[in-house]
Amino acid sequence: MPVAASAIYFLNLRGDVLINRLYRDDVG
Repeated sequence: MPVAASAIYFLNLRGDVLINRLYRDDVG
């Protein structure tokens, strides 16, 4: 279970970074 939670947390973190990057490219 902890492994799955870590994977989900990591994916969420990467998703946020990806969205931020796309948002910056869009605005910039």
